[in-house]
Amino acid sequence: MTDKEQYYDDEIAPKLAELAKDAQAHGLSFLAVVEWAPGEHGRTCYTAEGMQGLPFLMANLAASCGGNVDAFWMAVQRYARKHGHESIFLHQQGIPAVPNGNKHRKT
Repeated sequence: MTDKEQYYDDEIAPKLAELAKDAQAHGLSFLAVVEWAPGEHGRTCYTAEGMQGLPFLMANLAASCGGNVDAFWMAVQRYARKHGHESIFLHQQGIPAVPNGNKHRKT
């Protein structure tokens, strides 16, 4: 473990957890990503019920995939298949804009 990672674990992560807990108490979603070396990061996330908008979701997916574009793109595709989308790129890949069985797109 590097000194920077240790500092993150000892000092930063507990403060972020406290902020996430405060956000939770007020019905807010919270996401923080801290990088201590290229490709090495920690993530603190709390999603309030009914409060996960698409920008928040995409940022959280990107952070959780750790820089792996393939994993991120597959997660985006899974989301689009389930909830629908307005993406020309997803349409070109044959993913329907409206999920099967649904009359209206949900985001």
